[in-house]
Amino acid sequence: MFALALAILKRNIALFAVVLLAVVMLESIMQAVGLVSLAFAALVMLYTHRMIQMGETHPWSDPLSTKGIDGRNVPIFRYALLFAGFFILTMLTVTGAFMVLSVTGFVDFEDPNTQALGTLLGLALALPAVGLVFGLFGTVLPASAERSKVSLRRALSQGRATLGTFLPRFLIGPGLLTLAGTALMAVLPFGTGLIGTTLALILSTLLMEAVALLTATALSLAYTETERA
Repeated sequence: MFALALAILKRNIALFAVVLLAVVMLESIMQAVGLVSLAFAALVMLYTHRMIQMGETHPWSDPLSTKGIDGRNVPIFRYALLFAGFFILTMLTVTGAFMVLSVTGFVDFEDPNTQALGTLLGLALALPAVGLVFGLFGTVLPASAERSKVSLRRALSQGRATLGTFLPRFLIGPGLLTLAGTALMAVLPFGTGLIGTTLALILSTLLMEAVALLTATALSLAYTETERA
């Protein structure tokens, strides 16, 4: 998975560079509190699926092309709807993990000294459940990316067949990176000035791109292993 993701990154560095620049600029201007990052995370995943499954490339001359290698428009809206569904499920799962920690008194989220630790523990508790959801139903995303038929029943069948390989990939890839990135963002002294804020935004965007790239790669591998077996 890591070798494939790195190869995709090298061949399509223009796409990731343009996404980084766009997110940093738009978040700074719009103060959108992560909405821009979320939208571009969906785009990174969508294009990663297509780069793996359809062999598309994104050169500097056209890094975010909306026209696919098959001559058809990239199904951005269709994919965004499915992505939004998985994002909502992810947020509900993470929120549930935070509530469990809070209700049990294991972490006091009102105490600034334990907030960072509580966030890490909540994410660590939620990630296996998030991985299970993506593992069982997530192949609807790569299917949608290449305009194949989207079926939850088919996705569940594929998920059951590949869960044993997908879940470890998810946990040691995007899962571990999410925890490490959250810890890094909490300890680095960015400050509240313009330079510090910009550096924090650049780092968070790079982490977003890496998590989206690895998640999409793991899902595409699960999809292609069953579709083309």
